[in-house]
Amino acid sequence: MTANLKKSGAIIIGLTNTPEFSMRGFTDNPLHGATMNPWDGTITCGGSSGGAGASIAAGIGTIAHGNDIGGSLRWPAFCNGIATIKPTQGRIPAFNPSATAERPLMAQFMSAQGPLAREVRDVRLALEVMSQRDMRDPWWVPVPLEGPPRPKPIKVALARIPDDMDTDADIIALVRTAADHLTSAGYDITEAELPDLAGTWRLWCDLIMTELSVLQEAQMREHASADFCQTLDGFLKMATILDGRAYMEAIARRSRVLRNWLAFLETYPLVLTPLSVKRTPEARADLHGDARIRSLFWNDLRFMSSINVLGLPAAVVPVGLAGRNPVGVQLIGSRYCEDVCLDAAAAIEAKVGILAKRLWERI
Repeated sequence: MTANLKKSGAIIIGLTNTPEFSMRGFTDNPLHGATMNPWDGTITCGGSSGGAGASIAAGIGTIAHGNDIGGSLRWPAFCNGIATIKPTQGRIPAFNPSATAERPLMAQFMSAQGPLAREVRDVRLALEVMSQRDMRDPWWVPVPLEGPPRPKPIKVALARIPDDMDTDADIIALVRTAADHLTSAGYDITEAELPDLAGTWRLWCDLIMTELSVLQEAQMREHASADFCQTLDGFLKMATILDGRAYMEAIARRSRVLRNWLAFLETYPLVLTPLSVKRTPEARADLHGDARIRSLFWNDLRFMSSINVLGLPAAVVPVGLAGRNPVGVQLIGSRYCEDVCLDAAAAIEAKVGILAKRLWERI
């Protein structure tokens, strides 16, 4: 993927900061310290691609790379007021020549490489470049970036908020503003309940944490900081660690869950959701105990991480400010329909403008 960027003429200007093992949603580590959010130093820049997100918002470079196994592209985009796409699994090839072992099966299916940028057009350009073939990734799929013309108006499901979610009224109002922008652009919006959002999230959490617990936890704890271990404890307590039979049953259940979502996307080719139902939290919020970790990832970010277990494409685009800080919305499409997601993101951006420019005016 980096080779594809270089082959197309991209100039790599440096590496950006991540949390340890790219496993926190908050970018802080013992080696380089914390990355600040350029909008507000008291809130997180997100993670794991928090350094990438913060650098793009601040104007350092035009396109950044990240990867997303639970939200690590979309969460920094939300926090820093920029755009991104988590592509369909297999769209962008990935190969890590320094890895001493392959990742476990569901981690391979849940993880996607992708670009972050201030403007949707740059996200689209980077996606085109990054998705070129690399034979070293056996999951890469040669699917055209642009699908056939779709009947207009495109139907959009505005996700109904589950009754058990504690939400911020200003965030939900901005999601409805995004729906209004899509209506103005000719989309047909209907509020609808998503297919078993809670069960989909739990499947993601149980599968990824089981694999981590069995194959990675001991090695992580050997080298990790106390802060990382505290966060890891909170993650593991959210999950049911599965035995061999339950793990295989969960993988089998994933096919049914994905089938239900794909059927839903036949009716609604696009889904508009909050990325988070709350404002961006403080810079080290995941160190405030197990209950706070559960609140962040089960309540606030349920719409985000659920999409990883499905391997579906999802874009994030800024929609405005809550107070003085940026807020983005999520646009989910069917398999290999990144163009549908990005077209809708561009329609919202056309109404909102490039949010990073407001940051620069403030500075």
